[in-house]
Amino acid sequence: KLYFSTFCVRDALDDENRKIDEITKGKIILSGGRGTGKSIVLHDREKKSIGTADPAMLMRFDACGIFGKREDDVFNSSLMKHYYEVLMSKNMLNYIETYYPVLFEKEFRDLDEKMHRKIKEVDNYINNAYFRSTPLPRKYFTGEVSSEILSRFRRYAGVESVTLMMDRFDWMHNSDHRVQGIMRNYFDMFDKVIITCDDKNATKGKRASDLADRGFTITEVGYCKDGDVVRDIVTRRFTEDPENIRNPFPIKEVSDSTFDSLIDRSGGNITTILGTFNDCQTQYEWDDKDFDVDKQLQKSCERELRRVKTLRSICKGPKLHI
Repeated sequence: KLYFSTFCVRDALDDENRKIDEITKGKIILSGGRGTGKSIVLHDREKKSIGTADPAMLMRFDACGIFGKREDDVFNSSLMKHYYEVLMSKNMLNYIETYYPVLFEKEFRDLDEKMHRKIKEVDNYINNAYFRSTPLPRKYFTGEVSSEILSRFRRYAGVESVTLMMDRFDWMHNSDHRVQGIMRNYFDMFDKVIITCDDKNATKGKRASDLADRGFTITEVGYCKDGDVVRDIVTRRFTEDPENIRNPFPIKEVSDSTFDSLIDRSGGNITTILGTFNDCQTQYEWDDKDFDVDKQLQKSCERELRRVKTLRSICKGPKLHI
């Protein structure tokens, strides 16, 4: 929804994806912290690659866990591999159905119907296995069906390479190292892999060196720390959103130094910066006379940072295990 709106600053996305294009290695970790615009960079890459020789498939898997931490006869590693193979295959088929509908009907409808049945089977198993006998006809291993889907897609779409993009990779299944290990085994199926990562510790020091030794290139999203781009993002929200036209917030009065300060204090978190401006706008609507916009924005930023800190203190942060 954001990508196709007038709020999207497409030039900044182009710059980020050009930077990714310059990376020759096949495994890329897109970092930069939470709320810095990593997801929309991947959406931009997916949309612009449709119908080209190098399409990119974007996927995101649930952050909530359903299998628990301990394995037993009901929920174990073979079931987890089967579960994610079914999901991976269905995600790939959904991508093809959405962007290559004619090809999908001709070459993939049979596999899609099969995966639809498999999703029902595994859902039924997960919901009922502890209460009554709910056998699965057969469990898939990693790549059993997805590799066939990819092979057909390469052949019939006539593509030269296929990129796998996984958003919020380090959040999957409560940052479960088992799930990350399962999903990592899909990387070699593709010509290029891009994952996003919010785990700041993974991109620093020895852990960053270890990732580099294993063929991963770490690159940060940069536009979120560019004052001109951030000003453009904020300006669009407060001049093009109908809710803000009635009593427009004085964006032009905000100094460059204030934008730089907000970027620095938030770590480039666009969500936090927009929250800061929303809070300040509320203050402005109550009293727009003799309003010191720069001073009030700093106060609003302090309130927004406290709110974010409180929220993060009650939830577990992500961890990258690859």
